[in-house]
Formats: sequence, C-alpha cells, structure tokens
Amino acid sequence: MDSWWKGHVALVGDAAYGPGGSGMGTTTAMVGAYILAGEIDVHCKDGDVNGIQSALAAYDARFRPFMTKLQAGLESEGPSWLFPTGAWGIEVLHWIVQLASTLRLDLLAKYFMWETAYGWELPKYEGLEKALEREKAESG
Repeated sequence: MDSWWKGHVALVGDAAYGPGGSGMGTTTAMVGAYILAGEIDVHCKDGDVNGIQSALAAYDARFRPFMTKLQAGLESEGPSWLFPTGAWGIEVLHWIVQLASTLRLDLLAKYFMWETAYGWELPKYEGLEKALEREKAESG
C-alpha cells in the first residue's frame, strides 16, 4: 500500500503491512499500534483532533522504513534455516526453538531481537511512558 491511512482512518497489522511468512505478524501489529498511539499522543495534545492527520502521516513515515526492509529482506538476509519449506525442516526448526526455550538460551534470543534490526530502533514516547507509570502506580 502507498499509505496506511486516509482521512481519519489508519490501518494497523496485517491490514496494512502483513509481513507474510516472517512469523512476526503479531509483533509488528503490536509495534505498529504502539507507534500509532505514540504519534497520536504527540500530535493531538489535550484532545485536539486537528492534529490527527499529521499523527497518521507520522505513524506511516516512522514505521514504514522498518516494515519495507522487513518485507523485502527478512528471508534474503536471515539464515536460510529460519525459513524451512518442507515438513522435515519445519519439524527441525520447531525442535530447535523448543530446545532453546527449555534451556533459556538468552544469547540465541538476542540474535533474534529485531528492535535494532536494519538500523531501526523502537521510538520512545514520553506520553505513553508517563501513562504506563501512572497505571502502575494506581494498580500497585
């Protein structure tokens, strides 16, 4: 899609940028929703809905570079064993992942961390962090 938003409507997750076959659909949907919420917080202060279009454009502009690289290069740049095509390869991959989970192989997990993949880092939104702190204080 050329744009993940039009007017006052934005698409998130598979509707916008489904990273087919990467196994990261839920992750990218959650990160996309986080970025959308963060940009709305930044651009629509004090309930001012006039900034919604700039917030939606900023969401698209901030997250699209990562998604473009992910969609185009995850399979070609990642190790080929991460993308088995046959039943046997998928079974072996499942066994490896189960073993890594059981043994809590943190170094292996760090290899798969995508937050800084492709030179992209998850943005921090002060308003969202403050809201989370307030929620923790109220519930704790």
